[in-house]
Amino acid sequence: MLPDVPEWQNPEGDWTHGLEAFSKYNQDAHLMETSVRLFLEECDSFQGLQVTNDSSTFGSFTRSFLTAFQDELSHASTLTIPMLSDALPNQSESTTPLHMKKTINDALYLRDLHELSLLNVPIQSSKKWSSIPGTSLDLDGSLYHSSALLSAHVETFTLPLRLSDSKENLQNFAAELFWPGPRFGQLSGIFPAQLGSSFTRLEKSVNFSSGAFKVSNAPCFGCKNVTRGLTIPYIEEYNTWISTLTSSVGYKDAVITSAHLPAYPLPSSFPDFFQDTSILRSRIQNKPRSRTVSSPGEVPCVTSMSSLSSTSETANFFAAYAKYVDRCIERRKSGEQVSGIDEPDVLKELANDLWTMHDGYGIDADSSLGADDGIEDDD
Repeated sequence: MLPDVPEWQNPEGDWTHGLEAFSKYNQDAHLMETSVRLFLEECDSFQGLQVTNDSSTFGSFTRSFLTAFQDELSHASTLTIPMLSDALPNQSESTTPLHMKKTINDALYLRDLHELSLLNVPIQSSKKWSSIPGTSLDLDGSLYHSSALLSAHVETFTLPLRLSDSKENLQNFAAELFWPGPRFGQLSGIFPAQLGSSFTRLEKSVNFSSGAFKVSNAPCFGCKNVTRGLTIPYIEEYNTWISTLTSSVGYKDAVITSAHLPAYPLPSSFPDFFQDTSILRSRIQNKPRSRTVSSPGEVPCVTSMSSLSSTSETANFFAAYAKYVDRCIERRKSGEQVSGIDEPDVLKELANDLWTMHDGYGIDADSSLGADDGIEDDD
């Protein structure tokens, strides 16, 4: 637990505040020698650390923690899922002070994750997601709904890492996705899957990472699909779809792996946003459930698919932030205050690092982004 922030202070997008907060906390708690060490001693076979945080408030705090973690355990791997702010690099309000702070804050955190974490899966604000088929989700403000959906996908795509009989570990999990070196992936999926129609239609999949940075037919480097609850006929349909997909131009050289696992069991706290009322029928009817579940029918379950992929589309993601930082540098030259950052060298270094990360995905920014940076404007 961290001390409450004073009412007069807004830490959102404040990079310095997070750094100072971690420094003060670590001085008092000695985090690596106490809490983290105790958790590690509980592990029978420690393969890595999974971190989820919002970047707007806790980006710099988590960056400081990951730095301390890597200093102490340099050979340990980290899977990081940063929840980005609702500020995109090209919006109508992109010159407002708060928007600039949040955008620069996101850019700084993403840049540092490239060095600190083995595998990174940035998630756009739920306000930037497209509509979710088969649901009545309110994406404009319901954290209860959006976090439930997201947790189901995160739990699903990481499930192969936690199975006792699985040969997967975080190192080879990432290696299959990210050749020859990029460390950022995209999360997409279908939840719930409408099995009455064609489950494997690609247009049903919602991408939670690319959002407005999406590019049509972007080459894919690697893809890991995890399905939940597919019957044998639908697995055969899935395999047919994969065969068709790998013959397309964008997936010609991609390494695609798949895992077919039991349906996703809905916890009792899961919100009822399903258009298919039969999914939660047993709960609605207040049917008693055994504490020891012997069959899937005793607990409401959902058929779904979650995918983690590495594509050249991610280059657009970094190019958009790099161009935004470049524009901030130009504004600063004209005497305008930029995001509370006084050192011009910090912004220049950030822009250069983002362009270097962009180059790792092997496409040309100008040809892919166009004049409008390839990002949809809210207006």
